[in-house]
Amino acid sequence: MATEAAGKRAFEVLRPLCVQVMKAPTLEAARALDNALVSLPSMHPALMEYVTLPLRLILRQGPRCSAGLTECTLQCLSHVIRLVDVLQNWELFHELLSYACMMLDDKMRAEAGYSVLTDEHTLAATELAEWLCLKAIPNARRKLYSRLTELGHCISVLLGVAQGPRPRDVRRTAVLALVALSGANPQLLMDWVGVAAEPRLPEVCTWMGAGSASCSVFASFLPGISQVLANVVTSSDALGQTGIAVALLTWARLLIISVNAEEVVAGEEATPTEGPTTQLDTTPDPDATESLMVSRSGAWLSDTDAKLSLLVHRATSLVSHSGWRVRRAAVLWAYSLVVHCHRSLLKCVPLLLEVIVTLTMDEYKQVAEQAEKAMCTVSELFAREGGINLTFILEERLFGLASVLPRLMRQHDDARKQANLQLLAGFLRLLGPRVYQLTCSHSHLSHITLALVETLQLDTADQRILECSTVPASPAMLDTWSVPLRFHHFRSEAVEKTIYSVCRLLGAQGALSVVVDHLLDTLRASALYRKELCIVLSHVLLGAVESKELPGVVRTLVIEIIEPVYWQQQAQDLQTPPLTSGGGGSVLLSLPPPPRHECVCASDGEDVRATPAGGHLPCNGEAGCGYSSIHTLISTNADYLISRVGIHLRHLPQHPEVLRVLHAIISYGESTILPLIRDCMDEVFLLLDIQHCSESIWPLLHTLACRLAQWELISPSLLPASTTAEEAGEEGKRVGTETGEEEKPSAEEIKEFFLEYHKKNAMMEEGNEETLEEEGEEKVPSEDLPMNEEPTDDQPKLSVAHHTAVDILQRCSHHLATPSLSLKMVVLGSLQECLWVLQGQQQALLPEVHKVWPAFLLRLADEDPLVGGRALDVLLVMTRVCGDFLRRRVVQGVWPSLVRQLETLAKTSAQSDKLNRQTSAYKLQRKLLQNVGVLCEQLNIVTTDAELLLMACVPYLSNTQPEELQQACRDSLGYLARREPDCVWLFLSQLLSECSPPPHPSLKPYHFPRCSVSSHFASNVKSILPLTM
Repeated sequence: MATEAAGKRAFEVLRPLCVQVMKAPTLEAARALDNALVSLPSMHPALMEYVTLPLRLILRQGPRCSAGLTECTLQCLSHVIRLVDVLQNWELFHELLSYACMMLDDKMRAEAGYSVLTDEHTLAATELAEWLCLKAIPNARRKLYSRLTELGHCISVLLGVAQGPRPRDVRRTAVLALVALSGANPQLLMDWVGVAAEPRLPEVCTWMGAGSASCSVFASFLPGISQVLANVVTSSDALGQTGIAVALLTWARLLIISVNAEEVVAGEEATPTEGPTTQLDTTPDPDATESLMVSRSGAWLSDTDAKLSLLVHRATSLVSHSGWRVRRAAVLWAYSLVVHCHRSLLKCVPLLLEVIVTLTMDEYKQVAEQAEKAMCTVSELFAREGGINLTFILEERLFGLASVLPRLMRQHDDARKQANLQLLAGFLRLLGPRVYQLTCSHSHLSHITLALVETLQLDTADQRILECSTVPASPAMLDTWSVPLRFHHFRSEAVEKTIYSVCRLLGAQGALSVVVDHLLDTLRASALYRKELCIVLSHVLLGAVESKELPGVVRTLVIEIIEPVYWQQQAQDLQTPPLTSGGGGSVLLSLPPPPRHECVCASDGEDVRATPAGGHLPCNGEAGCGYSSIHTLISTNADYLISRVGIHLRHLPQHPEVLRVLHAIISYGESTILPLIRDCMDEVFLLLDIQHCSESIWPLLHTLACRLAQWELISPSLLPASTTAEEAGEEGKRVGTETGEEEKPSAEEIKEFFLEYHKKNAMMEEGNEETLEEEGEEKVPSEDLPMNEEPTDDQPKLSVAHHTAVDILQRCSHHLATPSLSLKMVVLGSLQECLWVLQGQQQALLPEVHKVWPAFLLRLADEDPLVGGRALDVLLVMTRVCGDFLRRRVVQGVWPSLVRQLETLAKTSAQSDKLNRQTSAYKLQRKLLQNVGVLCEQLNIVTTDAELLLMACVPYLSNTQPEELQQACRDSLGYLARREPDCVWLFLSQLLSECSPPPHPSLKPYHFPRCSVSSHFASNVKSILPLTM
């Protein structure tokens, strides 16, 4: 009764609207009917016949109806079909489906006289086709299947929309219409693809194979379906994640109902088993072409399998897709095909298994778990049915992948490389204990290790010079610092991590001793892949942390890696951060590779700790042998290590690796080792003086100087120095503010100042210079101090750190003139650190600065901008720690060269429209401008000496200079304004066209001669003049 009442109410609502559409088929009437249909929950079949009648009459008018009315009519019909439970009227189903297919066929639509369809019109026709196929009773669909030409036309137009240049919702609806045409519910598919429901594998498997007996006719159209859908899922991401996933699962559904092995073998006729049954005439249409029907024989199946394998191989690229929904759909696609077609698509099964295996290693948890469940189900299925050896397939695919992996890593992008490595890791993980037997096979082991080694080929062509050094500031930072590695075939960190996981799986599940012996044999045989083999060996051992074989393997390995062949490399030391980053192959080999310490940290046995190799491991990463950190390892065994080092230093040609060991001791040791290494350093200084092996010793001295500065807690980072451009600018602003707030002198004080000034000038003209010198003795300290004065008893004695710093300084003056650029930079860096160490020891510092000054002065004028910039940094430190001692030296030796450089570079920078700001010359120019003010303040420069710098800096106030250089000049002049405000005011006032305000209210304004280029300087000059007041 309730249903009848609801039907009557629906009829009362729809009847006047249908009458209006029948009388006046307008767009407004159709929209009113459509709005009423949307609000209804369901519809009786009789009411459906009544409502569709006026709508069918509109469609029969053809192109005479407007496009908008036709589109709205199609939407109304879709809503009507959606409201009924089943569609039993064959004539209605056939008529509406034929019309929808005609509207989607460009050729037929043009012949009928219709205009070009809009995207909205196409979407309406596609939705109508989907609902018609979904609501039609099974007998109606089977009758359509018997008419091959009509079925083929329907499939072809839907495929055309799916791969055409349409919006993604239109293309996705066309794919869902294909699903409905095959007799499956597309709503379940949308739920699995989205996040509404987690796909359950048995449910998916059942849905995929439902109705396969009655849908075997789709085999006739399988080539076109597979080709189009393969293109849709692999061509581009224009369809979106959801669209690609829907198309992929639709392809699986159509493949399964076409090539189901049971149906092919049995050849049974389909029987209707679903939905309500209505007796329809399902005899083939007389016009149907019998040649279109495919005979699904064994030969056809074999040929189809071979051709489909090509398309399946293309689709396997989806394992590297960025969307997790697509990757999860790939799991369902591969799983369904394997379960239903593992006896028919024999050539496709290995490819499908690779998809599942790869996605078991997916980074997204839902995808990996789904793949794990699918793999377990497939394994149980093969074990239950027999006939297919899953382990054999995995082993063969593993062997084949290892053979081609280097080529794949060279050809593919990083995403595909990641997928290939995930596949390799998945094979090793799924094979489990079987990997132990595989690694005992020489062919398998050699292929796998060679693939890993060639994949990890290091990029050793990246040699460059860094301007600034970055030395770790604490032992904690040293413990975590490691050599950055660059690889030739990839740049992605994810790819690198996956390779390391493969190595660890090999160590965890393989025969550890066999794998390590094989890697060591390869290491001894050739030095071609020595670095890569060390990396592989490192992570193999890290994966075997729970193996009982590990202690014995580690002992063997530790003894092996101290062989001289691995250490006697004629290479630069990578432990010189100011020099190199990246570096060549020999540079990387000069440091112990990761396994040389990670192999030890993988074991905590006492036997390994007692191995003599511990004295030869300058580790740069995790500490091993049970120690908490590397500096703890060094401190605990310092006496033993230093004793061995001292012995080997006396025979350096036979033990060149000893310098690296000493380098590691200094880098990771605490300040307590300094007295212990004093004798070793005396040997090093003797070697430097006698044998002149500066290339290998100076990096060691530089590291020692840096560590001395850290141990003495007087690193530049701990001092309130203001030497950067930003700090200089802030200081200049602060100075100007403070100067402006000072109380201005009175007119009488100004008068007395000028009278005193003229009096001194008169005395100088009369030859009374001696009087002025006597008056200035108390203010200006003399720098002519005895250089070799012996320390008295009341003077403090130098510590070991200070003595070591003095020894390094004494060698700097002899090696600053070296022709090697890298060595110049190291010596200058060592000189800078030693100056900080000796800051409070003037009696030891000033004589050494006096000795090194002539050689250092040449480096300030060096032709290479890198050396000049580094020398300027050293000069800033030198003037800070030496103070007035260097004033006259800087003014006489540095000022003229600095002024010439600024004047020459100013012409170049003013003429360049687009100055290359990455060149070393430009950076040197900027650094000079940023620091001239700092130098003037640190040296207490007076007016006469400041005038030279003012003349050199003023051109940079022009607006023709780069803004960066203008700012640097303004900051430096802020410093000069603090020291000599009157001099700065006088120079800048001459650059203005108008009269500038005098520095004191009692003074009268003075009109300077008009400057021809004053407009270029006006803005910068006006910003600096307030600082002189």
